[in-house]
Amino acid sequence: VIKDIHGEDGKNGSRFKVGYKSIWRSILQEVETLKIKGIHLNNFMQKKFGNGADTYFWEDLWHGDIVLKQIYPRLYALEVKKIVDVASKLSQENLT
Repeated sequence: VIKDIHGEDGKNGSRFKVGYKSIWRSILQEVETLKIKGIHLNNFMQKKFGNGADTYFWEDLWHGDIVLKQIYPRLYALEVKKIVDVASKLSQENLT
């Protein structure tokens, strides 16, 4: 199974430029290669909520599989502060 996913050489069939030293580029290339093979790595990850300071209320997936602005488009349209983190939003007295 490991060889089927990652290939014989462990590089998943991806092409690396010699001398290019970006670990993030390599990670992104591997994720894209897996996606082509039908393995969607993002489906196996979850955002850790923590204190809510780095999770955006309307923009991030933090409750379910769809962002809140898509679930509640009418509420989002009425929102005064559209870019707000969860911690700030939940600390508001009137939640508007």
